[in-house]
Amino acid sequence: MSKDNNKSVRDLVAQFVEQIGADSIVVIWSEVGKDLTSSKCVTFGNQFACRAMVKTMHDDYVISEMNARDDGKKRSKE
Repeated sequence: MSKDNNKSVRDLVAQFVEQIGADSIVVIWSEVGKDLTSSKCVTFGNQFACRAMVKTMHDDYVISEMNARDDGKKRSKE
């Protein structure tokens, strides 16, 4: 990550902490290079809370994507 990107991420996290009062933050984005796309992730705060947020987001996204398939089957979180 470049110095400019590093500062942008720090500023974004600082805004969430100051303006929203967030105590745990997960920022995920992708960057496109010459021949590949890479994913980046920055966390701030309680790492247990960050892991739980990522798991919840993943589970919700995967379930909704699976339910969006046109196979007539509905799934739910267990």
